Amino acid sequence: MKRPIALVPSFLSYFINSIAAGQIEAKTVGIALTHFNTQSVAQMTVALPPLAEQRRIVAKVDALMALVDRLEAQLAQSRALAGRLLEAVIAELTSPAAEPEPKVADKRAAATQTSPRRRKSG
Repeated sequence: MKRPIALVPSFLSYFINSIAAGQIEAKTVGIALTHFNTQSVAQMTVALPPLAEQRRIVAKVDALMALVDRLEAQLAQSRALAGRLLEAVIAELTSPAAEPEPKVADKRAAATQTSPRRRKSG
């Protein structure tokens, strides 16, 4: 009597979407329209770890996929910010030239040159 196979469904899904993809492509039948049939599945080698290991693998893959999702969101935000920054720089460079705001030291020098000096009486 065979022991029933213990399988975590998510583990099988991850397996088929990764490692097994090459095996599936190698076992497809047909030229123009390829088929993957039950005979192909029956011939496929599946390394099946114990249930606890399957659950650990699924948890790790889920955590890594969540990290990928967060990194993709950060990348999209960074690209959007870079686009806005580029637009601002281009707008600044192509806008009509305005008089630059004088520096603080220049303002003080101009103020001393235009204001009348008081003479000491004595």
